[in-house]
Amino acid sequence: MNFMVSVVSSKKADVSVETILNLGVFDLDRVLERRPSFLEPEYPFEWMGVL
Repeated sequence: MNFMVSVVSSKKADVSVETILNLGVFDLDRVLERRPSFLEPEYPFEWMGVL
């Protein structure tokens, strides 16, 4: 499902923070290419109209 995933084995969650954070896998430019409206607010109930 996620081609950038890696499996890290550990005992009692003994993993360095650098191993799991700041991987650089999120690229805003790439997301905006695929979905230009990504940064626009979403209103899930907008379709209901004003009562």
